[in-house]
Amino acid sequence: MSVETTSRTREAGGTCLTVNLMTYLSATEADPDGRVARSVRLAVRTDEPGGLLAFSHHRYSLGHLSDGRRLAYRAAQDTATLVRELREQSRRDSGVLIVTYAGAMPWSLADRNDSAPHLVRVTAAADDHWQVDDAFSALLPAGRQEPFRGRITTTELIRSMSAPRELEPEQLLRLTHAFGDTTVVPGEHRFLWVAPEDADRQPQMPEPPSWSTGLPEVLTYLSGFFCALPEHPQRERHIDDLWAAAQHHAVRYTHLLDEHDLGAEDRDRAEQALIAWTNLPMSLHFAADSARRGRPRAALVRTAFAAIADAEDRCAPLLARLGYLPDTQFAPV
Repeated sequence: MSVETTSRTREAGGTCLTVNLMTYLSATEADPDGRVARSVRLAVRTDEPGGLLAFSHHRYSLGHLSDGRRLAYRAAQDTATLVRELREQSRRDSGVLIVTYAGAMPWSLADRNDSAPHLVRVTAAADDHWQVDDAFSALLPAGRQEPFRGRITTTELIRSMSAPRELEPEQLLRLTHAFGDTTVVPGEHRFLWVAPEDADRQPQMPEPPSWSTGLPEVLTYLSGFFCALPEHPQRERHIDDLWAAAQHHAVRYTHLLDEHDLGAEDRDRAEQALIAWTNLPMSLHFAADSARRGRPRAALVRTAFAAIADAEDRCAPLLARLGYLPDTQFAPV
């Protein structure tokens, strides 16, 4: 792997999907940053098997493109097909979004066995090298993950797109709802990437299931859900979903603060909401660590969610006035 430069294309926060999708959409869509920021919401579905939760972080599908096409997952089982398809799409669309895995990427700080899906952009292919642009940046347990822009070999590309181990059910749910609505993940696949397709070529989407979308109700439910960590330690797996929610809301409030001339009171409210969301994952990790040591921290969990509920309530008039307030019903486009 040879590194050309480390690029901070997107510095507003967000997940690997949102920051790299914003960059990908910049070539064809008007105001992709605003589109993502105004899409942010938090919805939850509780009827998954095994007590799992499904999360939707966007009130409309980020996969719908202005030309009428829709982003969908594509799959390949062999490396020859993968290389051919990625070369063709990167040439045709000036880039392609690929699904990699945190522990398999040569520029990642994650543990080698970490199979967390990660979305990055391949912008060009030449000979045995691929130009990769990963705008994602975050403070992770292993340290600060910086954005990466550089060349990797075909061998490194294939390794990056190969999950170190079988994906957990919650990781598959994150892929399914990554764009906000339900996007079918091929059941048989070795490699995954994202491609724009005509709507009539898409597999039939299932009817939208029952989602809880009212933020006060969602926050109340999640507060009780994580207060029960001592009795249900497996619920810790969903802290990453709340980390994603916090990152998405950081994008929303950063965009709000940067793009609008706010008065002192409105700016303070937005900044307090940003702080409340930023503190949530840290509080949940602390509560989970304490639960493992036999010291429940339910009050800490309740306080963290209450701070968000209060901050969001105070920001609601501002968000509504400027077009950031999520819809109250789940209605994929």
